[in-house]
Amino acid sequence: MITFEKLSIEDNKFNLNLKFYYLLKHLIKTALTDKQANDLLLRLISHTELDKQIEVLCNYSEAIRGKVKSEQFRVLIGNIVEQIDIDIFLCSLRFYIIKDWLLEESKVKNLVDSGAMHDTDLSLKYDEKSLYRPYATRVKGA
Repeated sequence: MITFEKLSIEDNKFNLNLKFYYLLKHLIKTALTDKQANDLLLRLISHTELDKQIEVLCNYSEAIRGKVKSEQFRVLIGNIVEQIDIDIFLCSLRFYIIKDWLLEESKVKNLVDSGAMHDTDLSLKYDEKSLYRPYATRVKGA
């Protein structure tokens, strides 16, 4: 018999996770180009002080063309007030930069796994391989 302890997530970790997904979601909505995302990342990491980093973000929002894109970026940076927010934003920005690669990698893995499933009889191995297919399909459709 297997017993599971109650899953407990501390509020501060939950809030960090929530902020990360919020920033990443809105960063995706800004639809920055690869060049813009890389440029912003380099500008932000060249400064270590919070005030300078926020100044970089504000100045960068002025340079973004397109009304919707710049408004979305302003909403995004309006939520950055502490150093931890900048750190989470930098992490989100790095994920944003490699997002397309991660999606393609998932598609390749799904393709390879689906080919391997044809050679597997109904068994525990088949169940293990088929367990992750719904997740891969969701990622593929993202």
